[in-house]
Amino acid sequence: MATPRLAMPYIVQSQAQKEVTHNEALNGLDLLVQAVVLDRDRTAPPEAPAAGQCHIVGPGATGAWAGRDGQLAGWYGTAWRFHAAFAGMIVHVAAEGLTLVRGIAGWAPIGVSAGIAIADVAGLDAALDGKLDDGDAALFATASEGALATSALQPAAVGTTVQAHAGRLDAVAAATWAADRGLVLTGADTIDSFAFTPFMRGLMASAAGGDLLAAAGALPLAGGVAMGGSFNADSTGSLAYSWSGGSVAVNLSAYSDNAIGPILKMQKARGTGAAPVAVQKNDLLFRLSATAYDGSSYPLVGEEVIQVISPVPASGDMATRWRLRLCPLGSASLMEVARFEGDSGLSLFGANCVISADRLHRLRVLTVATLSSVTPAQGDLAFVADLGGGGGVVRHDGAHWARLKEGGCAVWTGDADFSLAALVDAPVIRHTATLTAGRGITLSTLNAAAGTRFHIVRTGGGAFPLDVGGLRALATGTWCAVEFDGAAWRLLSYGSL
Repeated sequence: MATPRLAMPYIVQSQAQKEVTHNEALNGLDLLVQAVVLDRDRTAPPEAPAAGQCHIVGPGATGAWAGRDGQLAGWYGTAWRFHAAFAGMIVHVAAEGLTLVRGIAGWAPIGVSAGIAIADVAGLDAALDGKLDDGDAALFATASEGALATSALQPAAVGTTVQAHAGRLDAVAAATWAADRGLVLTGADTIDSFAFTPFMRGLMASAAGGDLLAAAGALPLAGGVAMGGSFNADSTGSLAYSWSGGSVAVNLSAYSDNAIGPILKMQKARGTGAAPVAVQKNDLLFRLSATAYDGSSYPLVGEEVIQVISPVPASGDMATRWRLRLCPLGSASLMEVARFEGDSGLSLFGANCVISADRLHRLRVLTVATLSSVTPAQGDLAFVADLGGGGGVVRHDGAHWARLKEGGCAVWTGDADFSLAALVDAPVIRHTATLTAGRGITLSTLNAAAGTRFHIVRTGGGAFPLDVGGLRALATGTWCAVEFDGAAWRLLSYGSL
């Protein structure tokens, strides 16, 4: 004799070796109470199981498990003990971190359990009349076998046609459950045909004539879950969540005893899900787009993308680029404002590296002529390639560009008048020509900022003077220094070599 539910053996009166029966019942309870299995797809017993090791026997089992498909198998030292699953049995699968419940169609994750077989559907409907609103009552639909199933979850069996019940599934002719896709609508119907509550609408998506995705398999039906609005999918695979009651937020929370946090994962492959093919150069792996209503449409106003840049992507070469594009003020067109690449580092406003992969800062390279083409602010720095005396760094003081550090020397060998301009000419001029007549140097105010200086040294011959801006006449073997005070050039110092 055995117990009616769990089939635990009874100890009968005057039974010999009562401990054997008692221990067998204890092993049965050990297998079934708060049941935990290692996996649910194994079809052959492991070679060296540990005492207490349990499994759900997979389909087509062999060896000692032959004919035990779907049952619980536990090893208790010398032999396998089996127990047939029953409706409502709950088992945790350690390898998947998933808790299953046994339904009329087999094992399913909690929240996607199969329906309950009820013969008197009409009686149940009458009993529920007036106790559920249309949205809640719409969770029930009758299967062709006469089973009751939640229409958003798994009905009696794969391939079952789910019919509308007592008008609860308005305008839905029929739907078929597909193991890999969920509830497939067979007519030109959408989720709007179902009178679901806002909570259930938030867990599902639909497409006209397409799939009704049972998101309950991916989202835990916890008491804290509350979603208004609805999901909508189209034939291109786009999934949209609409909500008109204030702000919309997606919060991912992780509670665990390890370092793993919430993960938002996106993956891309060419080919199909069953036969994926490697990505190619320029394939987009990730795209986050922002649109804003302008009164007539929703133009794209910002986007973030990750893109493959390897010429031939492979397991050893999967270089990618991250880009951010935004609309500048006064424009409705996107422009690239930033990009990251593993090889070139951080670039701004196109392929303009500002921090290299070696963590070195790079200034924008300009020429003296192109300095006027930019709009600088006080403190801005630039590298001027053709700076007089050799390329160098300049800084903007809010009004003018000036050398960050005075340096550079140029030699003047001509017997003629000439002019000096800030940035264009080196700050130190050595005049080596032999003058055949009096010559003059014009000090230009072009590019001149307060504090700009020139140091002129005359080493050339000739009895004629070299006039420096009308401030000092240099004879052979003399020098002078001049400085711009913001309004005019002034003589700063002079002397003999």
